[in-house]
Amino acid sequence: MQYKNLGRSGLKVSTLSFGAWVTFGNQLDVKEAKSILQCCRDHGVNFFDNAEVYANGRAEEIMGQAIRELGWRRSDVVVSTKIFWGGPGPNDKGLSRKHIVEGTKASLKRLDMEYVDVLYCHRVVRLMMITKFTNPMRIIHRKAFPSTLSNLVLVPTLVRPENPPKEDKTCISSISDSFLSINFDHFRDDFCPSLVKFTTGKKTY
Repeated sequence: MQYKNLGRSGLKVSTLSFGAWVTFGNQLDVKEAKSILQCCRDHGVNFFDNAEVYANGRAEEIMGQAIRELGWRRSDVVVSTKIFWGGPGPNDKGLSRKHIVEGTKASLKRLDMEYVDVLYCHRVVRLMMITKFTNPMRIIHRKAFPSTLSNLVLVPTLVRPENPPKEDKTCISSISDSFLSINFDHFRDDFCPSLVKFTTGKKTY
C-alpha cells in the first residue's frame, strides 16, 4: 500500500480507503464489519470514512464498535465523517453553526471516539458564503471541543475555481471529496487545476 499526503493537513493516508456508505447498517452488522475492516488493515488501508446520514447514523455506530472490538490503536487509523443531513428537524441538517456543532457531537457519540481526523461538509449551501460554515468549524476545533478534537482537520467538501480557499486562511480546506466518472469531464477541467493551485487533497468515490 502507498501512502499520500492529505492535502495540506499533514496526514498520511492510504491511496485506497474504506467507506461505510450503503454497507454498514443497511447490509452489514458489526460481525461482518469487523471482518471487512480487518481485511482492509491487513492490506495497509488506514483511512476509514463515514457520515452522519449513512444508515441514519447506524453506520457510525457499527464502525466505532467494530474498531473498538478489534482493539486497534486509535492513532493507527484516520477516521472521517461528514456533517449535513442529521435528521428530519429543520435544524438537524445544513451547515448552520448550530448543526455543525451538534451534529459533530452526535457523530462522536455514535462512533464512541474522542475525535475524528477529518470532518467534511457533506454539501455546500450555495446561498451561504464559504466563511459562514468554515468559521463554525473553527469554533469546533478551538472552542467547542478543545480537549477532545485537537487533531481535527477541518475541510469544506467543495473546491471550485469560483470558490477557492482563501490565502488569509479564512477558508481551511485541506481536501475535497466528490464523485468521479470517466464521463465527468468537469472534474478534469475545473476541479483539478484548482486542487493543484491551492494544494488541496482529493478523495473520490
